[in-house]
Amino acid sequence: MRARPRGRCLLDDTTSVRVRRWALSAHIVFAMTVGCDAQSVSHTSSAASDDDGDGLSLAEEFEAGTDPLTPNTDGDGLLDGDEVDRGTDPHARDTDDDGLDDLAERTLGSTPTDPDSDDDSLADGAEVDRGLDPLRADSDDDGLADLAEVIAGTDGTSPDSDGDGATDGTEAEVGTNPLDVDSDGDGLEDGLELQLGTNPRSGDSDGDGLPDRFEIERGTDPNDPDSDDDGITDGHDATP
Repeated sequence: MRARPRGRCLLDDTTSVRVRRWALSAHIVFAMTVGCDAQSVSHTSSAASDDDGDGLSLAEEFEAGTDPLTPNTDGDGLLDGDEVDRGTDPHARDTDDDGLDDLAERTLGSTPTDPDSDDDSLADGAEVDRGLDPLRADSDDDGLADLAEVIAGTDGTSPDSDGDGATDGTEAEVGTNPLDVDSDGDGLEDGLELQLGTNPRSGDSDGDGLPDRFEIERGTDPNDPDSDDDGITDGHDATP
């Protein structure tokens, strides 16, 4: 007389229908039960067969702990066999717990086993939520990394958050405010000052007592305190 196989409940859904399965020599025996008590249906399948068509044999499903009667155990839209082949967890919709399920990562091209695919210290899911690219550390290519943009409050999807003609990365480098078009309040936008060579952090670049914008409008040199070289600074010269 054959000994009764030892099994364990592996699936428990809202209907309390469970699956018992046992490894018996060259076969795996499945018994559908209610509450893991009275047997209602049973059949024997070859250990090499793939009853749910997910790419895993019954023996492999037993080894992986996946549901042999459901091709997508975790409900993430990916077949169990495909997940096992690619190294993702067929029991978890989001293998790396980064806020993006495995199917979304596959679609985007990010790495479903790495929570930060581009190594910019922002989780892939957080980047997608902000409209950033989880595959690029600097999504808008402005010279300022996505994490730095998040910290600064700038727009990581726009290279020039304040629209002053200077990229966020350039402004961070020279010390101007990437959220203020005119950091020094002299009436000249930061981008223009960088083009003119004036100091976008000072309203009076040459220290002659005249604001940069006034000098430009007047025709004097905002980078030369004595534009006409007469020994009198522009701010005190009646005819500079």
